Amino acid sequence: MADHSKIRYPKSGCCWTEKELQKYRFTFVHCTGLEFFGTETLPDPSLPLNSEFLVKQSGLEMQSTDDAALANALRFATTRTEEGHVDDFAVSLLTSLGYACQTRYVGIRKELPVTMCGELKLAKADVYVMDLTKNTILLLVQANTRIYNQGRNSLAQLIAEAIAAFQFNNWQRNQAGLPMQEEMLIPAIYLRGSYPTFYLVPVTQQLSKAVVQGNHPSIETHVKVYVPQVPRMAARMEEGMWPLDNRRIILKCYEAFKQFVY
Repeated sequence: MADHSKIRYPKSGCCWTEKELQKYRFTFVHCTGLEFFGTETLPDPSLPLNSEFLVKQSGLEMQSTDDAALANALRFATTRTEEGHVDDFAVSLLTSLGYACQTRYVGIRKELPVTMCGELKLAKADVYVMDLTKNTILLLVQANTRIYNQGRNSLAQLIAEAIAAFQFNNWQRNQAGLPMQEEMLIPAIYLRGSYPTFYLVPVTQQLSKAVVQGNHPSIETHVKVYVPQVPRMAARMEEGMWPLDNRRIILKCYEAFKQFVY
């Protein structure tokens, strides 16, 4: 008799779709700022008080080379159709906001091994933050252009990356002689153009084992989601962070999200 609890087809992370989200029992819980960040009042961004990026829209208006470079990267991520511009902007923004430091590295196109259905596959993070002291993944970013309209598939790929990060981080802990963790909360961002959606993905040993063996998990995984509330929500994908009112709101979200990157 066929075992219908088995998931027969191993896939690389880039091939995950809505079907994998259903098979591995993911649900997505949209949260308020209080529910997601633990506060309704989000902190100001950790940019210099005199940062022109907060008060001037275009790099052409700025005197600061650093602010102009960030604004130019933002313009390309918001208006161009090449995904590489979104990756470049994500690296520039995360670095400017302090996600990178002496012990943290912000990089692009990190290939992470993930075992699925007994086979070793790869999941590729468009942008990531790594702890250099532990060689572990702290944050994942899935980037697409603003005109890309495959949101659920991109979300599935981001979830595959989170599971891969869990397996990778525990492998690194094992190599260092540390006990493997039973659960990790993987912070992740889906960036479409320059508009982000924030995720907190809990990954457990039980879920990872189900993926490794190709089994349906016995319990659901509830992923928290926060969608920044900008003045013109219907135009949020087209506008992204280009308008200054959107920019300040979204920068506060990035600042508050740093609490989960540790």
